[in-house]
Amino acid sequence: MAPRTNQRQATNRGQLAGRALDPYRERITQLYKIEKRPLNEVMGIIGQESKMDVFSMEKMFKDRLRLWNVKRNLSRTDVAAAL
Repeated sequence: MAPRTNQRQATNRGQLAGRALDPYRERITQLYKIEKRPLNEVMGIIGQESKMDVFSMEKMFKDRLRLWNVKRNLSRTDVAAAL
């Protein structure tokens, strides 16, 4: 039987890997939210600028956008508050 990976260890690995995107937070936010570019395009641009293999990190990008609270669309509560 293969050794089980501790969930805490797996979580720590994911957090460490996600931190690799932190220096590009402003750039990612600009491309994704302000310029409204699709995530695949943002990943390609960041990959070229950083020399990282970002196409294997789509989940990491999504997790970081969620953590940074970067959203392009308004939520129902935001729409209701605006009306």
